[in-house]
Amino acid sequence: QSARLYDQQVEVLFIGSADAMRRQALLPIGAFLRRHRGVRLHLDVACGTGRFLAAVRDNFPQLGSVGLDLSPHYLAEAGRVLDGRPRTALVRGLAEALPIADGSVDLITCVYLLHEVPADVRARIAAEFGRVLRPGGRTVIVDSLQHGDRPAWDRLLSRFPKSFHEPFYAEYAAADLNAMFGAAGLRPAGSDLAFLSKILVFDKPMAI
Repeated sequence: QSARLYDQQVEVLFIGSADAMRRQALLPIGAFLRRHRGVRLHLDVACGTGRFLAAVRDNFPQLGSVGLDLSPHYLAEAGRVLDGRPRTALVRGLAEALPIADGSVDLITCVYLLHEVPADVRARIAAEFGRVLRPGGRTVIVDSLQHGDRPAWDRLLSRFPKSFHEPFYAEYAAADLNAMFGAAGLRPAGSDLAFLSKILVFDKPMAI
């Protein structure tokens, strides 16, 4: 039931802006693909219902994509949403223990996962991104604003975990994501704000 209702629920929660916020991640993906013609494999971690993965497939059909999620119910919904789009596979697995070979992925996306997990799991997820991403590859994150992104909204962010069941949100809102991904070998390559969300871009340096 959660998988069937999720997309409608988040659109209601975010006043019809959830899909629009997610789609801002298409911009750094497009910029990356224009500079790197040999990109072949895209991994969408915590793909959920597949809504964002479908947008990637529709905009960048040259990619092969793998959507990974822990929930078989969300993966089933993703299969329905993706509706047989070619060169797309769905895999069940943990973000902090990716069933993916080292250095085999050109592009990673991850939407609204990091605020849902405790700090130690978040760090393991970042380490896994660093492990599976090839040198020269890119990670694009979409997640909630953090404290200081829009200072006037900090009180709203502080109320959010109290109003909704978000046990790890308060710690996420204060976390240093640049430092966390830096420890995984990824370098900041851009960021932007999109209403209540933020887009973070990290690149893995080429081997010397």
